[in-house]
Amino acid sequence: MAKKSDFEKGYLEGQLDSAESELYMLYRIKEQMGQEPHENDAIIIRIRETEDFLRKNGRDVDASDYDIVYDED
Repeated sequence: MAKKSDFEKGYLEGQLDSAESELYMLYRIKEQMGQEPHENDAIIIRIRETEDFLRKNGRDVDASDYDIVYDED
């Protein structure tokens, strides 16, 4: 496997930081919806995709870090 350049490492870090910010906003939106969305709703799908991306790249994903309760099925 080729060694990542400093640029590639920095770019990935930026993507991960952005994904964490997006995940926080998605959690907030979900919390304020007033009703629990269906597991196939776009917001739930996007939350799962973002969580998976973060986990695959070594970032811990824990909704409690955001003081938001999130139930995974």
